[in-house]
Amino acid sequence: MKTYGRSLGLGFAVASVALCVMGGLAVRSAFLMEQSNLEVTDEQEDVRAIAALSTALTATETAQRGFLLTGDRAYLVPEKQAATAVRQGLAWLQERPSLAAGGRQLAEVQRGVSMLFDLYDARIAQRPGASLDAVMASAKVAEGRQLMEGLRSRLSELERGQAAELDAAALAMNKTTAFVKTSAMAGTGMGLVLVLAVWIGLQRLLTRTVGTAADEVALQSRALTASSGRQALSSQHTATAAVQLSATLHEVQTAAGQIARRSTEVQQVAMASTHAALEGGLAAEQAQSTVQALRVQIDHVVDQMLRLGKSVQDAEGVLGTMESLAARTNILAINATIEAAGAGSAGERFQTVADEIRLLAKTMQADAIDIKRRLELIRNASNATVMTTEGGSKAVDESVKRFAEVANTLRTIVERVRFTETASREITSSTQQQSVAVQQMDGAMADVSRSAKEAEEIASGNLLTASSLSDTAQRLSAFVATPARWRLLAKRLDAAPVPQ
Repeated sequence: MKTYGRSLGLGFAVASVALCVMGGLAVRSAFLMEQSNLEVTDEQEDVRAIAALSTALTATETAQRGFLLTGDRAYLVPEKQAATAVRQGLAWLQERPSLAAGGRQLAEVQRGVSMLFDLYDARIAQRPGASLDAVMASAKVAEGRQLMEGLRSRLSELERGQAAELDAAALAMNKTTAFVKTSAMAGTGMGLVLVLAVWIGLQRLLTRTVGTAADEVALQSRALTASSGRQALSSQHTATAAVQLSATLHEVQTAAGQIARRSTEVQQVAMASTHAALEGGLAAEQAQSTVQALRVQIDHVVDQMLRLGKSVQDAEGVLGTMESLAARTNILAINATIEAAGAGSAGERFQTVADEIRLLAKTMQADAIDIKRRLELIRNASNATVMTTEGGSKAVDESVKRFAEVANTLRTIVERVRFTETASREITSSTQQQSVAVQQMDGAMADVSRSAKEAEEIASGNLLTASSLSDTAQRLSAFVATPARWRLLAKRLDAAPVPQ
């Protein structure tokens, strides 16, 4: 898909290629100019070095001549310095690659300099012991002049050769400069033509792209206006709901506080009930122990009463024997009375004894009857006591059973009350956690309310932004639009959603 960005990139790519070509030519030209400049600089340095070498040779000759004429050894110091400069200059010239072609001439100059310096040393050594005329008339003076002239001639040839090379390098540099100028002018012209062509193409594409984008921005700004209006309304509803929910949370928190207080009261009551139930269970267990002890005593009483009944039965048997003896004694007394009456006066004493015996028998019989009656009463009372104690024993057993049931019931009550106490603690803890959670939710709802207000403000800002975008789109459309584009934009705006 052909887009403005791609077209712009293509235009920049073409311009970049042209600039790269121009840059390559410029770099090549700069390299050639730099190379020519280096060659010219090297040639100039060689020429200056040859001139300096010639000057140093002249200074050496002047210094040794001054010493020969005056004999003053002060001239030897500049002579030594000049000789050192000559040797250093020769060494530097021999290392120069630009003088490789003149290596033979440099070698001859080196030999000539060595011979000249040897001659100078000999003349300097001869001067202290000879006169000036003798020194000047020496053949070494003429030889020194010849050597000096030869050296100057060779140095002049080297200098002329280097000057010729310098002229050639300058000519090459001028040609390179002309080539660089021509390339720069041609490249600049081509670049201007290319940039102009790219600018025209991009300007047309920009007009189409900006026009389309302006239309889209106008439509999107209209849609953004509608969306921002709905968002603002939704934010208002959210803020209202957050306020209502916050009030509800406050009520829930108040109810949770009341529940927590009630749970604490229930917990306290449960603790008191647990304590009372434990005490009641202990009392029931003590009562059960007491009733069980009473049951043992009642069983012991029943045993004693049964033993008493058996003793009464045994006593009744003895009384029966006594009654039988009394009856027989009474019969015997009656018989004795009859016999005493039959005996007359002789039986009166026996009659008295018989009467006493009969009276004793009656008394014994009456006592036996009374004892029997009393034993019967004792037996009846014993039986009644046994029956009563059996009823009491059953009542005691029932009481023991009831006390056991009461103890079990109290233990169940203790367990239930403890469960209630635990549940109350859990309810208290839960209500406290619920209160904390409600506080957190209240803070969160406050944040939601603030966020809703911020969203409402953002929506208002979006409305302003949408209005600004619409104005910008209209200005862009006015900048690039045609009447046909205006009609198309009006139709699309009519079809777009209307802000609420």
